[in-house]
Amino acid sequence: YYPIHYQAGIGVEDALRGDALSRHQVAVLWLIHSQGVDGVRMNRKAIAQALGNWFEISGAAITKAIRGMAAPRLGLLKLAEDPASGREQVVTLTPKGRASIAQMKARGTRY
Repeated sequence: YYPIHYQAGIGVEDALRGDALSRHQVAVLWLIHSQGVDGVRMNRKAIAQALGNWFEISGAAITKAIRGMAAPRLGLLKLAEDPASGREQVVTLTPKGRASIAQMKARGTRY
């Protein structure tokens, strides 16, 4: 079971990732798309909780993954202060981020 599960899981993961993103970054994008408000935005704290459960990853590593995708080089996400709490951030897919999700879907379908 485990070799098949591992190979299939890694294969899908690699197909979704493409060349530019880490597995954690793909998970962030997919999480926002599938569970975020209107499929485009999500509270950073909710992202950290979900990914922490899936990957046993620290909040600092999640922040690093998000900031990497918000940096001009990738430009997939936009970070903004949550209007309801100055201590929290809202993470939003940019148009480039939404296009990246569409590309991930196409790669996953081909795989």
